[in-house]
Amino acid sequence: MKVLFVIPSRDSITGASIAIINIILGVLKKGIEAYVVASEPPSVYRTFLEELEKNNAKLFFISPNESGWRYWRSLAKKAIQIINENDIKIIHLHLPKLVYFLGKKIKKSDRKIVLTVEGDPLLEVKELDFFTRIRTKFLWKACIRYSDIICPCSEWLTNHIRKRDKISNIITVHNTINLTRFLSVSGGIRNALGTPNGEFVVMTAARLTPVKGVDILIKGFADFVKNTNSRATLWILGTGELQKQLEDLSEELGIKNRVLFHGFQNNPQDYLAECDVFVMCSTYEPFGMPAAEAGVLGIPVIVSKTGGLTEIVIHGKSGYQFEIGDYKQLSSYLEELFNNKETRVEFGQNAKARVMAHFSPEVIADKIIQIYSKLMV
Repeated sequence: MKVLFVIPSRDSITGASIAIINIILGVLKKGIEAYVVASEPPSVYRTFLEELEKNNAKLFFISPNESGWRYWRSLAKKAIQIINENDIKIIHLHLPKLVYFLGKKIKKSDRKIVLTVEGDPLLEVKELDFFTRIRTKFLWKACIRYSDIICPCSEWLTNHIRKRDKISNIITVHNTINLTRFLSVSGGIRNALGTPNGEFVVMTAARLTPVKGVDILIKGFADFVKNTNSRATLWILGTGELQKQLEDLSEELGIKNRVLFHGFQNNPQDYLAECDVFVMCSTYEPFGMPAAEAGVLGIPVIVSKTGGLTEIVIHGKSGYQFEIGDYKQLSSYLEELFNNKETRVEFGQNAKARVMAHFSPEVIADKIIQIYSKLMV
């Protein structure tokens, strides 16, 4: 079976595109022929596409020089060319703009569109300007009209969209993990960063934007350090417009020397492998890939009670869930895990077992291929 994917990668490769890349890697191992249209990304992101090539995906590139709507039209034009030349029947997309530019032409034939949804487009623009909200609503209507099946990345997101939009062609397909990457780690990160082996390390990986709640993590970490008088370090991986504000918050709380901002890293698995606890404090999180990735490495995870995070972390078994914004509760859970190494080990083992059972490439690829097969009947 042949399937075409489109990855807009001119400026970066986003979390949504990484999620679809992981799906591609999974179905490739199950014998699917994957055709991928993309544009040459910045060098720091090139490794993601190289991995697809190593696993025998067929990649086709457009010029990255186009901008705005012209860029999306160019992606669509190249996709239509590859679809026609190779008689591809399944087109698996993951962004509303792609559905808009491809949907009408594809629906005139016997080809089918599968849409993976990594978030609620309407919810994510509710605080933006009027024009953006109207444009997003228009694009989302195109998704509903042209997609043969819509696949949200969590049960929470599926239920949310089904209830609001009154659609039935919808089924949850959780995100999957790149096990090859996250089970192949290099040691030495602590030494490279000057963090002693016995020091308690808390870590997060997130964009430094309001929705990710990194300020809550810093407040909770500061409270934990104050209560325990422990030697601990917080690693923050990611970039964003709030970095200066978060650095100032760390200084204000007296923990500036304990909080390390590492920026974007294309080897987060090496950092995860040497931390003690992983934390996500999002106020909105349709899935929460980093939480699942930490689980693969047997790291206990603390998450806020929102979206798909509650489907990854089972409270009191593979980690803890805390109320959104409650940094005191987060602090207490950090203290609990700091004081109980056996609990950390037990939670880590349970976290890995859950991720492997529910989010492994094999499990998700089988579900995706079942969807493809039913659409072609």
